[in-house]
Amino acid sequence: MNILLTPARIGPVEIKNRIVMPPMTTRTADDEGFVTDDCVAYYLARAQGGTGLITVEMASPEKAGRHRHREIGIYDDRFIPGLKRLVDAIHRGGAKASIQLGHAGGHTRIDICGETPIAPSAIPHPVYETTFETIVPQEMTKGRIKETIAAHAAAAQRARTTGFDCVEIHAAHGYLISQFHAPFENRRNDEYGGALENRARFGLEVLRAVKSAVPDVAVVYRLSVEDFFPGGLPYSEGRQIAIWAAAAGADALHVTAGHYRSRPSAQVVLPPMNFANATFLDYAAEVKKRVSVPVIAVGRLGDPTIAERAVTQGKTDFIALGRTLIAEPQWVEKVRRGEPIRRCLSCNTCINEMRGGSRIGCVVNGAAGRETLVRRAANSAGRTHRGDRRRPRRADLCLAGGGR
Repeated sequence: MNILLTPARIGPVEIKNRIVMPPMTTRTADDEGFVTDDCVAYYLARAQGGTGLITVEMASPEKAGRHRHREIGIYDDRFIPGLKRLVDAIHRGGAKASIQLGHAGGHTRIDICGETPIAPSAIPHPVYETTFETIVPQEMTKGRIKETIAAHAAAAQRARTTGFDCVEIHAAHGYLISQFHAPFENRRNDEYGGALENRARFGLEVLRAVKSAVPDVAVVYRLSVEDFFPGGLPYSEGRQIAIWAAAAGADALHVTAGHYRSRPSAQVVLPPMNFANATFLDYAAEVKKRVSVPVIAVGRLGDPTIAERAVTQGKTDFIALGRTLIAEPQWVEKVRRGEPIRRCLSCNTCINEMRGGSRIGCVVNGAAGRETLVRRAANSAGRTHRGDRRRPRRADLCLAGGGR
């Protein structure tokens, strides 16, 4: 049997296969952050396609950390009913459900989150959210640090209440925990700045607080182990933080790389088509040699042969497919049946247009992010074929697969 299709565990949770959908902002929530029909349909399609673990997009544990408009909310109890509806749909589709707890820190603006942004240090942050602006966040006091740690624990408890099997702590790509890691962004001279053990302290305290709050829920720590810019976190230090996170109680490590300040550009966070396949796999493999918990690898692993080889050779335990599952929600089922897969182009249109204000989309899968529209079009076409006198619009037929 293909090893990708075999079960494996993350802490207390058994995942039916080795395929993980990582968190990707979709803008399918409403303006306040409530789950919508479109949000449910998007994640349900990937669960029904056979994915073992679906990770719902970044949701901030407190309002100050919201990083985009129409970001899913988890910072208040009023979001629980919608999140429960989403979890129930993912479970109904046959997958386990996770949600990423991610705080933007200095990588947001007051017009997005409604509050003054906070960060380890008050240095300029370039923020692009439909428009570009440079902001200077407020440096966090020790009291504010404790509040944010407590907010992560409370958000994890909401996740457990709604039925999530896992939570993922976002310590990557230039968001709050990652900002503490990078000397360029962390200019503090207290126990949260300076030496690596100090810069890692905040994220590890978040991890321990979450583990304590939800001991029966699997906790994944997603970590950028290399920032790719002067003053960022170098791999030698990122690898050490991964080891510390495993020792601090992480049930799995999601090993990635890149930062919004990366050089030559932030595109490295989502390796485009001119990057090699399995871009970050060697980082995951090196971390895996040094920890006893499962490792999740990510970054251009959508070729089934490459993904299978990575697990077979012991370089990783799980494969995270992000853009791949936008392009092909049925990836796992098609691998199981030996059928051709619609390939992701790594063109990054999905992400670039989302950053520009649009909801998630895909140049090779017109249904991505518009699953409810496609379903309505298909139902309309079906009624017409069964004798409905109304003639369907050509656009409806195209969406439903009835035209070119």
